[in-house]
Amino acid sequence: MNNPTKLQTLSAVSAEPQPCSPTIMAPAHNKKTPRYLAVHTSLMLMTLLVAGSFPIAAAMMASITLAGVSLGGTDLMLLRFALAAMLFAPYVFVVFGWRLPSLAQARVYAALAVPLVVFFCCMFASLNTTTALNTGALFTTVPTFTALFAWWLNREVTGRRRGLGLLLSTFGALWVVFRGDTGALMNVGLNHGDALFLVGCLFLAIYQPLIKRWSLNVPVAVTTFWVIVMSGVWLLLAVILNGLWDTQGEGDLFGSIGHRLLDLPATVYWGLLYLSVFTTLLSFFVQQLGALTIGPARTSAYSLLTPSLVMLISVMIDPSLFAWVLMPGIIMVVLGLLMVQFDQSTTGKAQRVKRLEV
Repeated sequence: MNNPTKLQTLSAVSAEPQPCSPTIMAPAHNKKTPRYLAVHTSLMLMTLLVAGSFPIAAAMMASITLAGVSLGGTDLMLLRFALAAMLFAPYVFVVFGWRLPSLAQARVYAALAVPLVVFFCCMFASLNTTTALNTGALFTTVPTFTALFAWWLNREVTGRRRGLGLLLSTFGALWVVFRGDTGALMNVGLNHGDALFLVGCLFLAIYQPLIKRWSLNVPVAVTTFWVIVMSGVWLLLAVILNGLWDTQGEGDLFGSIGHRLLDLPATVYWGLLYLSVFTTLLSFFVQQLGALTIGPARTSAYSLLTPSLVMLISVMIDPSLFAWVLMPGIIMVVLGLLMVQFDQSTTGKAQRVKRLEV
């Protein structure tokens, strides 16, 4: 992990936008809304699964490198969303029936997919000129931005306890990212790549408040599926545009991609299966339940656990990576997260966001 190039590639493949949750359940489907404790437990499990994607992504990238296949991060993300949609489609169509969304619903799904795709595109583009360490530090700003957007769009109030909790857990996450080296944190040099990634973080932060703002009178699974599909469509357009730019419109673009896919080793497809099922399908579904029951700000705060959980998994794989200097950061993250979750500040408007009847 000392190679900056490997760190950048790993960050691009495995970074999971924690606030990603595609849909809002309508009142008619709220009779079986999970209890708060079940939602918190599910969010914890989901964050652990997301953290587990880092070593899996490392194995994937090592396999791709050994195979000598040239495959970009956007290509892998497209495969990830396409596989997730194919795996989820049978359940959605069998349980809810084959029904295409209305034009109004399709506009909402397409709009909700935009922040996801913008985040991924900004992340991949920024890693050409910045480092995984810088992006890891900037990603800790997402929960705070989410709380600001939640107030702006939904009037969800961030109380004093929640604000202090976000501040404490953000500092703790930064402590883990920089392994307690405050000097390195203070001397981080930011460039235009960092600015581009920060733009992506802003889009990711506004995503979850928009979910609550643009609630649809549609079952959760249906809207989850169609937002994944729309994300795949946007990513496909990005891949086509990148390919046309690289080839200057010459050559067989899809044939070239097809040949590269056939050259991929089996371990890459197993890794894609993990990312598609656990860190796309399940994480989208669980986080959208979090947006419904505990709000965007509380749900987004769980992303601050990711650096600590990644370090925990890494230590389990290689105990020599453990360092006591990490413990203060982990403790700050946990205490800050508890402060965020136990803060009850909100307003009536935040609880009664108008659902879109489309």
